[in-house]
Amino acid sequence: MDVALEELCKQLRLSGVYNYVQEYSSDNDDLQEFLISALQAEFDKRRMNRQMRSLRLARFPTKKRFEDLIMNDLPQDGRKAIPALKALEFLKERRNVILIGNSGTGKTHLAIAVGIRACEENYRVAFRTAASLINEMVEASNKNRLCLY
Repeated sequence: MDVALEELCKQLRLSGVYNYVQEYSSDNDDLQEFLISALQAEFDKRRMNRQMRSLRLARFPTKKRFEDLIMNDLPQDGRKAIPALKALEFLKERRNVILIGNSGTGKTHLAIAVGIRACEENYRVAFRTAASLINEMVEASNKNRLCLY
């Protein structure tokens, strides 16, 4: 129980709370259980808020998930790539993914699904279509701020 309290305080950056509990009420198990429950609730709330903020800041045009994909409509190579994309292996390996193909083959759906999955795993995501990215870069160039890209 002491380890759980210490870990929660560390994750929430509340080391003073942990030190105080250790010093003044380390023998009160009911108090520690209550404190662990309260800190766990705060941790879960912060995580949910962080995920919601990440989803909002990513600027997805719609919400698409892997579960919504119709696998038979995807090309064969797209079906093969799904497990790796779901696992976000490319992020862990610091690699890029480029989705290319004909119109209507599920590229945007896959890109949004991967982005939402990444947000759920606490990665920062920015979703842009090629056209909107070019427009942003042209505007930045006009304002002499292209170095930000």
